[in-house]
Amino acid sequence: MTVRTNSLPNGNVGISYQESLFADGGAPALVWSLASGSAPLPAGLTLNSNGNILGVPTAFGSFSFTVQVTDMGNPPQKATGTVSLNIANKLIIALNNFSFPVGVVSRLYSATLTAVGGATPYTWSLASGNLPAGVTLSSSGQVSGTPTASGNFFFTVQVTDSSPQPQIATAELFLQIQPVPSIQNTSLLDGIVGSSYSGTIFILGGISPFQVTVTSGTLPDGMSVPTGPQPQVFFLPGAPSRTGTFNFTLQVADSSSPPLMATKALSIRVVTQLVFPAPTLPNGLQGQAYNLALVASGGVQPYTWSIPAGSFPTGLRLDSATGIISGTPTQVFNDFLDLELVDSSNPPQQIFRLPRLIIVGILSVATTSLPPLRPGVPLNITLGVSGGIGPFAWSVSSGSLPNGLTLDPATGNLQGTVAAETTANITVKINDPGPPAQTATRPLALTFKSALGRNDTVATATPLSNGTYTASISPPVDPATSSTPNPDVDVYQIAANPGAIVTIETRAQRLHPPSRLDTVIEIVDSSGQRLNICGAPFLPFGSFNSPCMNDDIFPGTTDSALGLQVPTNASGPLTFFVHVLDFTGSARPDFLYTMTVTGAN
Repeated sequence: MTVRTNSLPNGNVGISYQESLFADGGAPALVWSLASGSAPLPAGLTLNSNGNILGVPTAFGSFSFTVQVTDMGNPPQKATGTVSLNIANKLIIALNNFSFPVGVVSRLYSATLTAVGGATPYTWSLASGNLPAGVTLSSSGQVSGTPTASGNFFFTVQVTDSSPQPQIATAELFLQIQPVPSIQNTSLLDGIVGSSYSGTIFILGGISPFQVTVTSGTLPDGMSVPTGPQPQVFFLPGAPSRTGTFNFTLQVADSSSPPLMATKALSIRVVTQLVFPAPTLPNGLQGQAYNLALVASGGVQPYTWSIPAGSFPTGLRLDSATGIISGTPTQVFNDFLDLELVDSSNPPQQIFRLPRLIIVGILSVATTSLPPLRPGVPLNITLGVSGGIGPFAWSVSSGSLPNGLTLDPATGNLQGTVAAETTANITVKINDPGPPAQTATRPLALTFKSALGRNDTVATATPLSNGTYTASISPPVDPATSSTPNPDVDVYQIAANPGAIVTIETRAQRLHPPSRLDTVIEIVDSSGQRLNICGAPFLPFGSFNSPCMNDDIFPGTTDSALGLQVPTNASGPLTFFVHVLDFTGSARPDFLYTMTVTGAN
């Protein structure tokens, strides 16, 4: 074991010193001491058993001493070493954090500057900056006087010692002079019965902490002044237990000697808790007047009602003063309302609620027509419904279904097999229990015939709903006995509700095996005019204001797709027609393709 430390960092007279000795080898723990016969440490410093040299040196010079360290090994080892330490006598201004105690306007102020090192006596002076008005610095380092103005004062002091070659030290200092204490509040916040009070007292000036008392009047029942010393900003503790307006005079005493006082006449209004029970909103009906008054109590009226975020059904409004939701909703809605109620307390009490509002669409049978059907083939068609809530009940209210065909009252499925060609005109009826309860009917024609004919015009369009359908475009001579070329196209009738995004996609080249058909699709209205409400297919965002025509969906395939959005302001379902044709316009004999529909009724 050996003593590693042979010299220590320099110290200075009058400045706190602490450094540690280190050894190499040995077994812990180590015990340090001055070796027998060693010279003493510098005056004011000591060595403890942990090897720490600490204290405040009072003499300067170069010192050398011998230390001893003993370990706890078996057998124990001892080592000694000589350590050198220089203590300088540099002149240094010794002032904690280079700041003074806080002073107060009109109150006598006194503080003493100190220095260490060099040779006394010292001579002090102001090197730059300004002391507070009424305060001076003496040559002995005494800062004193009665300040006449508050503020933060920065200045530089200089001290010179009495050495043959005088040393000079400077320090940038800071002195804060507070104004005479005063209570800044002009009013206090309202209290709420049963709730912890949140009002705050603000004190300007004086020397903190402060003692607080009520010299006249009373605080609200359940409240008191805080006990013990308080900072310049503090709360009045407690929870008021009854309503009313309570007047009192508050006094604060600062920590100067003798204390400076400040008083203020104040009052606290105590109000009841604002109550807004979570409302249950009745269902409304699209196109039917709606009126509901939200109910609240407590707090301080008038109230202010609002919907700060989220959506609200078009056609409805919330009266901010009365809390009445009224109007005629023009769209289907099913979402939570972000309701906020604010009263006129100080500060305002706020309550947020998230009730669900349902505006039910007008009930209607969304299926407007049925395609010509082939007899002898099993049939399963689900009638569409728009609006309402369900569960629905379907029935035939007039006419009768052909033999072999039934209507499922729960699902609206037309199913069965009709044996022979026939025509039937029926009226289907749907009942919705709501609320609100609704009933709707729709006349439909059922035509069963063996020769279904071509669907190459809007007038002969095949009605479709969602799903994937297999179809083919007839060859250029159809029927085969004809001598006149008659290229074929297909037209399909589709309906969708306002705001619905409908996607139409054809597959021919991507079939297995692939078809040589290069499909083109366009979407037209009942007069055959191309619509302009399309956008990129398969994307739930973006604009839908492009012409409804597509040849190739993307590079690498000749198949087609379109995305269409029904205008949200449409009065009801939109009926449109999908026109499928061959890019060449000539039609070849193997034009098999599939068409997939999503988003439609």
